[in-house]
This record gives sequence, structure tokens and C-alpha cells, in this order.
Amino acid sequence: MIWAGNFTEARTNIIFIENEPQIVPRYIEEIFQKVVVSFAPFTGNQFILMHANARPHIAYVVSENLDEVGLPRLEWPACSPDLNPIEHLWD
Repeated sequence: MIWAGNFTEARTNIIFIENEPQIVPRYIEEIFQKVVVSFAPFTGNQFILMHANARPHIAYVVSENLDEVGLPRLEWPACSPDLNPIEHLWD
């Protein structure tokens, strides 16, 4: 799995999570807690977490963590086209 975050004035480093087993707990520990929670304050009140409907993103424990820290997220319809700009950020 490859993950990265961007905002109009900044972006995170690209993070690689190898060896797929246990991906949800690793997503919470290695990405959400270490990167997202620390990156959000730098974006100000405009922060909205936008992630696709990938299984690690929509897992119940991930939603619980988002609610605990109070980070808003963009809700995606279940069958939406992939319009995520992150795929073109490093073009």
C-alpha cells in the first residue's frame, strides 16, 4: 500500500506499507496516528480528510479513531469514480 497526503500549500512524504497482512492496524498506527493527526493542525480549520473507499480507510476502527480526534472526513459514495487528486500530485 502506498499513501500520501496533500493540501494546497503542503504535502506529506510518500509512505510505503509493505506486507499486506494486518493492514488496518498498521494504517492506524503508521499513517493515521503518526501523519494525519500531526498534519491536520497545519492546515487550519479547512482540514477535511479525503480518502478513497479502500478497506483500510473505511474500517470501523478507523472511523472510531477519526471521531475520537475530531477530524472531519469527506464521505464518498460507495461506487463513485476515483477522482482523488493524489494520483496526479507527483506528475
